[in-house]
Amino acid sequence: MLKQTNYNVHTLPSGLRLLHIPFPDAASVFIKIAGLVGDRAELADEKGVAHFFEHLCFDGTPSMPTSEQVVKTISQIGAKYNGTTSDELVYYWTRALALNAEKATTWLGDMFSNSLYREEDINKEKKVIEEELLALMDRPHAVFAELFNSKLFPNHPKGFTSKEIKDFLPQINREKILEYKERMYVTGNFILIIAGAITFEDAKVLASKHFPSLKEGPRADFTHVPKVETVNFMHERKESEQAQLYLVYPGFKGYTRESRISAAMANIIGGGLSSRLLLTLRDKLHLVYTASASHEAGRDFGEFVMGVKLREEKLSEVKQAMMDVILKFIKEGPTDEEREKAVNQAETSLAFMAEDVADHANFAGYQLLVNDKIKSPLDLMNELNSISRDEIQEMAQKIFSSKPHVGLMSKSVSEFDFPAIT
Repeated sequence: MLKQTNYNVHTLPSGLRLLHIPFPDAASVFIKIAGLVGDRAELADEKGVAHFFEHLCFDGTPSMPTSEQVVKTISQIGAKYNGTTSDELVYYWTRALALNAEKATTWLGDMFSNSLYREEDINKEKKVIEEELLALMDRPHAVFAELFNSKLFPNHPKGFTSKEIKDFLPQINREKILEYKERMYVTGNFILIIAGAITFEDAKVLASKHFPSLKEGPRADFTHVPKVETVNFMHERKESEQAQLYLVYPGFKGYTRESRISAAMANIIGGGLSSRLLLTLRDKLHLVYTASASHEAGRDFGEFVMGVKLREEKLSEVKQAMMDVILKFIKEGPTDEEREKAVNQAETSLAFMAEDVADHANFAGYQLLVNDKIKSPLDLMNELNSISRDEIQEMAQKIFSSKPHVGLMSKSVSEFDFPAIT
């Protein structure tokens, strides 16, 4: 039986918040510094700087002067580690055996607080990041998704393509990087998470010792997501054996009741082999191998997305079948069995997450960072159980009454439309 979790929050003398989550029976300690300083925090002349800065933090400090020493120091104790940049977040983490908690925290605090950002490191990372971006540009489906996003989010960090970021690399310099750090790497934008086999008191000692100097400052606002007219984006790729279709509807920001209802609806419509889309398109009509629906939510923004891969000569038949699935759902709503399945699957995912030190830390840390409060897995399970069939049906009526943005990659299709359904 899942139990209520204790979340201990403490503000360090610097103003940085510490989140401690005890897992007394775990073998490891997970330490993570996370900030709302991802791509969406960039200004117009900082394209790619958030990701670039993350790379530089692994390139050397006064006590670990080279990137080789940085990675060898943490690898020597057997720890796992990484840094990641997303639309919203940049984070740096390590996970080590509990007996190495001091060494792991020392390492993370040093590379986060004392990196050197040298010219030679900047020149090196320009070459490394270019290769990273070129790898993305070699993936046709990723290129299509980026181009579609560039239409949905014009002149906005969510819409920047890998090519645009690559082309901007020559304009990134040390002055621009330090300006970004000065503006964004402040206490209001970050939290420190220490979870696992460590007491709250010991976590506070390690945090105060190794993260003493982050500049005080308020939480920054993201660049506002633009509203655009309905997008209909056709992308030609002659080499494609299958067409890729996306339908994108307005959704809801994360950790709201609306987002949970939308996620339950997505599960019923396109969440796996027992979903309505797969039972219709794959099992009954044999038109596709896979189809999906999901509700993707962030700090201030959400989307309901449906996707399918198919041979383009089947587009008309698949379109009609998808419209039939949606119309039936709008008119009749989910069955009791479908609602129960969606809730059970969401609860199971929450339970699995709650058992893992790192997954639970990420789950709780994001909420604290964005919402200044944490709903536990048990809290969310109780909310999920309160979602009714009527709420799911009403959500379907609301979402599908909008005409979706359409993105289609195919060999030769130049026109494709998908209507609002009421």
